[in-house]
Amino acid sequence: MKVFRFLPLPVLLVLIAGCGGPDRAALAKQTVQDYWTDINSAKMETAYSLLTPGIQQTRPKSQFKQDMFSFLATVGAVTPKVSTPTVNGDRAVVPVFLTFIKQQKTLQAYQHLYWYNGNWRISDENGGVSQQK
Repeated sequence: MKVFRFLPLPVLLVLIAGCGGPDRAALAKQTVQDYWTDINSAKMETAYSLLTPGIQQTRPKSQFKQDMFSFLATVGAVTPKVSTPTVNGDRAVVPVFLTFIKQQKTLQAYQHLYWYNGNWRISDENGGVSQQK
């Protein structure tokens, strides 16, 4: 602690604050990016692992995979563009723009997340997105 003895108080406070937990906003944004990238790459097992346990309970992995492969067949490919999340405790809302290649259409939506065991998990019904913030 002698190192900090010579630092001005504002600098010391910034250093201490930077030692906190993970940047939850950045992690929320990355989780949504990874989720849709995994779906687009047909990595359905990996995408499924990003769902909350509650969503996984109500939606079996086989059904999720079947639905997502059907979704990809319909849209051709999906390209996500993720915006700045809003984090409130163990919940986050991430604006996302999903561009569907076949339709040449972009959907503006929101992905809802829940902090579970030190990671963000997708909490939208069936692993989809919502039009509601």
